[in-house]
Amino acid sequence: MHVALLAAACRPPAGPVRPAATASQPRSNRPTQRPPTAREGDDLLRIEIRGDLDAGIVRVVTTIPPGFEPTEFAAPAPHLVAESLRLEDRSGPVPFELTSTEAGLRVRTGRPLESPATLSYALRPDDAPVPLHDLRVTPTAAFVKGEALLLPVAQGAVPKANAAIAPCGPARRAASTLALVDGPVPLHLVRRADFSCGFEWTVRFEEFAGALDLVAAEGHLPFDVRWAAAEIAVLRSAVDLRLGSTTPAPFVTLLRMDDLSPPAPELVWRLRARGMTLAVGRFSTWDDAMRIDVATALVQRWLAGRFPLDPPPEEVALAPTWWTVGLARFVAMEILAEEGLLGTTAYAAALDEAELEVARPSSPGPARRLARSAASGLLFALAADRHLRARGFRGGIPGLVAEVIADHQTNPRRGIRWEAWIDALEGRGGPELRRRFEEMLRDGRRPQIPRDALAPCLLPRVRTTTLWDPGLFDPRTAARGFGTVEGLDPDGAAAAAGVRAGDVIRAFEIASEKTPPRVRLEVERDGEVESFDFPARRVSVRHVEWIRPRNAPVDRCGPPS
Repeated sequence: MHVALLAAACRPPAGPVRPAATASQPRSNRPTQRPPTAREGDDLLRIEIRGDLDAGIVRVVTTIPPGFEPTEFAAPAPHLVAESLRLEDRSGPVPFELTSTEAGLRVRTGRPLESPATLSYALRPDDAPVPLHDLRVTPTAAFVKGEALLLPVAQGAVPKANAAIAPCGPARRAASTLALVDGPVPLHLVRRADFSCGFEWTVRFEEFAGALDLVAAEGHLPFDVRWAAAEIAVLRSAVDLRLGSTTPAPFVTLLRMDDLSPPAPELVWRLRARGMTLAVGRFSTWDDAMRIDVATALVQRWLAGRFPLDPPPEEVALAPTWWTVGLARFVAMEILAEEGLLGTTAYAAALDEAELEVARPSSPGPARRLARSAASGLLFALAADRHLRARGFRGGIPGLVAEVIADHQTNPRRGIRWEAWIDALEGRGGPELRRRFEEMLRDGRRPQIPRDALAPCLLPRVRTTTLWDPGLFDPRTAARGFGTVEGLDPDGAAAAAGVRAGDVIRAFEIASEKTPPRVRLEVERDGEVESFDFPARRVSVRHVEWIRPRNAPVDRCGPPS
């Protein structure tokens, strides 16, 4: 096990903040007008990025080294607007053709370059009503993903690059996922990198002692720690600010490469008093599912940590995961979507998982009851969110949660009173929303979600899915890893094979390449190890599935993935 990432985020100081160790500071916000003189042995592509928050743009200056003469530059991200573009080499201005399509930006030179040369331009997001992940500029922050930069199209040998970001102004932070890289990087890493400035609560990547924040890495890491570090920091900032709270003490995220392998989960997280620990499988990838899990954990810091919901005595027996998992997961998904870090396809996949869980036949055991409660809570949050917005409350469920938290910020009593949550639901959503909530608690029934709740980006349809039921709760879905046998169906396949409730699971595998799939289970019972091999039973489940229509508008729904 190796320590892969340590990110500690503190409050920014009152005075100016020194830029990251890898950043360089241009003399002004204006693009360079003439290419700098090349130095002996200077064969690096140099990229300088500066967020101009007042103008709502990002200024970029790219210096092309001697001996490298590209004829084309491209930025594959859609919905970008390039302004004040200038291309100059040793002979002066270079004519070019600029095209902007759904496929992104493309610049073609009108004549061969006589390098060294300079490409300078300003990028502005278009007026798409949803934030796209490639470029975002607000009055307080700028975020650029590598796809938003005009970079040379590969033709023969491509030089390595030095990329730097300057702060947006006094008392603002600058960060890049490339800060963990020692020295020049291949151009494809620049395309994958994140650059941000102005996030007052995000990680600042520095490697010297006494930094406000620290990121450290060691060893060969298949998991992309640079990408994960930046997004976890941005997510933590976004969650805190969206819920109307700030972290009063340094928040530490410890990411460890672990020997997690199937059937264990790819991500195991645990909240700590002042941070979070993430254990990630060595061959895992930083994908949408992991983003949702990490964002949910960050929301749970508030909903299950500082501000848990205190139910009245008559409600204690109800599964609490509708609040701590289901509603928290929905808030996390909404924040990810607002930050442009979650596309409609991934959003739909998370909803489909909950829809399928609610539609499954009920089975005994606390594990299945908790899972069903979490799924019901997520779907209720979606229905309630759209109900609140239709009534004119633009904050939706995340805004309602933030209001309840704000009301309890000054209350020394730990936890949110049950009556306060009920009053908030009814106050913003009326008696109808309270009735739906009580129905969800009482029987876990799927709430009524309007067909156009996510239109035009996602539409519901009913389908039948064939599942192979092992007759017990699948231990691979538990973040804590294997434990005892739970959710054992007395009439199911596992019970018929001789598995008993309370058996300690030592190994679990479903051989899905066979029909029906075979379940291989190894348990410990009374100090003895027993092995079972039995076929799963076929179950047909009718459930709702959310799909993205082919004609979903990109300007409103973002890219398909």
